[in-house]
Formats: sequence, C-alpha cells, structure tokens
Amino acid sequence: MEYLRGLMPGGSSEHGRLMRNFSLHEFALLAGTYKHMFKEQLQQPTADNNHIVNYNLKLQNYVIVNSTIHMISAGMFTFLVKGLIGGGIEKHAVNYLGSKRGLYAQVLVYIGVFLVGSSWLNNSPRLNVNHLVNPRDFNGEVMSNLVLKFYPHKINQERFRQALLDKYEAQVIRMTTLEHPTPHYTIQNTDAVAAYMQQAGLPA
Repeated sequence: MEYLRGLMPGGSSEHGRLMRNFSLHEFALLAGTYKHMFKEQLQQPTADNNHIVNYNLKLQNYVIVNSTIHMISAGMFTFLVKGLIGGGIEKHAVNYLGSKRGLYAQVLVYIGVFLVGSSWLNNSPRLNVNHLVNPRDFNGEVMSNLVLKFYPHKINQERFRQALLDKYEAQVIRMTTLEHPTPHYTIQNTDAVAAYMQQAGLPA
C-alpha cells in the first residue's frame, strides 16, 4: 500500500517524519556513497565492522528490490499500451514504412515506452526510507549526514538535532553509570523471603 500511495501526489504523508520521500536514483546515490566511504571495511570485514557490512547489504537489497519492482511495473505498462493502442501503432507503421521497417519502428516505440515508464518511476519521490535511517546509531547518523550533504531540503533538521541530542544524552548516562555503578544490595532477612515464596507457591 505504501508503494501505491507513494505514486500519487500527496498520497503518502510526510508530516512529522525525519525525512521526506526519495526517488530511487536519489537513494541509490546515497547508498553508493555510503559503500564508497567504507570500501576498505567492506573488503576486509571483521567482527568490529560487521554492522557496516550488514547495513550496506540492507541498503543494496532495498535498491535492488525497488529497481526490480520498477522494471516489472514498466513492463506491465508497456504491455498495457500495446494492448490498448498496439493495433493502431502496427497499422500506421506498416502503412507508412512497410512490413519490415514497420516492425522495427514498433520495437523502437515499445522500447521507448518502457524506458519512459522506468525513468518516471525511478525519478518519482515515493520511497519512504525512514525505517532505514536511525540517527541514534552509527550507520543512521552517517546516512543522515549524507542526506544533509546532498539533499538538505529532504531532512527535518530540527528532528535530526533532537535525535543527536538524545543520543548524546544516552551516551552521557551510560558513561556515568559505568563510572559510578549502582551498588549491589543483598537481602538480609532471607527467612521472610522464603516464607513469602512458600505462601505464593513459588520455588524457594
């Protein structure tokens, strides 16, 4: 449903989201740039950079899946055009160019229809990629910075700054907890605890 809503102008609400919709070409540029930035880590994967490898695979799979959807959709559109006006195209092509040249002309027409349909789908800003970009983790922050670099108008900078502030606050709390660990308390009256568990029917 999100795919169909994205094809219609205003069909997919962008209010309150971190990022606006992207076209496939725009997101493929971001995914390719991310892959180029970490090409050394991707060529020599280790346990420390395994999250980079997994995130790159997620991006590439997303691009491949949507490219396949666009290709199939463009093929269906071409088939629909052939079914609707294919007879008229064949008639005029044969009348003006002859059977052999008319056949070539028809092939060129349908190739053009396919390419136009593919181009329209690939340049249509219908991809909601917010589930792939979380500024609170490392990879999501890198992708958000790439969006700020290439498409600053597509990111809600106020929400992005708030996400970074939340991330920094969580890091400060984590470091404070490590420096001042919570003391471990032991139960002194173990008999009372055992009696309560026995009354509740729980194993002591």
